[in-house]
Amino acid sequence: MKKNISHILVGTGLKPVPTVRFLLCLFILCFFTMGMGSRPKPPPVPAVTSWWLSMDLGKTGNLSKIAIFWNSTYGSTDYVIQGSTNNSTWVNLQTGQSSAGATTKEHALSGSYRYVRIYINKAQNTYPIICEVKIYGTLPEPEPPRIISFIPQDGAGFNEVEVVSISATVANDASAVEYQFSIDGAVKQIWSKNPIYKWTAQPGRHAIKVEVRNSKGNDSKQTEVYVYRKPIAPL
Repeated sequence: MKKNISHILVGTGLKPVPTVRFLLCLFILCFFTMGMGSRPKPPPVPAVTSWWLSMDLGKTGNLSKIAIFWNSTYGSTDYVIQGSTNNSTWVNLQTGQSSAGATTKEHALSGSYRYVRIYINKAQNTYPIICEVKIYGTLPEPEPPRIISFIPQDGAGFNEVEVVSISATVANDASAVEYQFSIDGAVKQIWSKNPIYKWTAQPGRHAIKVEVRNSKGNDSKQTEVYVYRKPIAPL
């Protein structure tokens, strides 16, 4: 049985005492219940044979080193460090490693990956505890945003009071980009991470502008649309 230990990634100095106490209390409770004979015996818990801890760097970076801070007693005698670009296909970066005899283990890494995983094949003592992980390397600098598509298209026509979705798509990483939308020179949505603005169309010809920016630069595009007046219903 495999088990994800990502929830164990906590601050330095984690002690196994709370876990041991919990297991001890659980054992006493089960023993007492079975001894009374009032309840059926609980099913056996499957044995855990391997564990893993995976980390998402947010974007692909060039890795150089990893430092793993193990619990001095609950470490691993056989673990692997892996990298992935999609969180599904993993490449071994270090294999056959052991934390025995040390609480801090550093390993050189190479390659470009977004996800890093510590896969533990064998625990040093019942189960492994990782107190802290530090990953070293470089993340790519953001590029100036470039608008590659803008909706609505130039010359598009709409009906009065129709709700129009105004949006822009940028060529590079959109996570660091802010958007601002203006109609006829008036700002309708100030700088925000939202790439879409909903506009209730009013009759006439209108100039719609979108601006995008990040820490490295900005870009903008403008289009003209036409809104047709709703016909008056006959008496």
